[in-house]
Amino acid sequence: MQYRLPPLNTLRIFEAIYRRGSIRQAAAELCLTPQPISQQLKILESSLGQSLFERSIRSLTPTEAARRLYGPVKEGLDQFAQGVSAVSGDTAKKSLYLH
Repeated sequence: MQYRLPPLNTLRIFEAIYRRGSIRQAAAELCLTPQPISQQLKILESSLGQSLFERSIRSLTPTEAARRLYGPVKEGLDQFAQGVSAVSGDTAKKSLYLH
């Protein structure tokens, strides 16, 4: 089956923006600067042909399209995480290296 999806990284970024309510906070969480986060959001919006957030000077308000998209995207990312965890297992060593 072929999937017609926007770039998956844009969905991960969308989820962080939606949950945090801020491009700046999503950028901090993802260890990126706000500029690439904004660019990825624009790519997603262009791919979907819809705005996902109403922008004002210091806030983002999710549109109806964003509210409908968030649940399935969150579930999908959660399932990806479960799959990766199942493959890597909880027995993987966690190491801390100090230099």
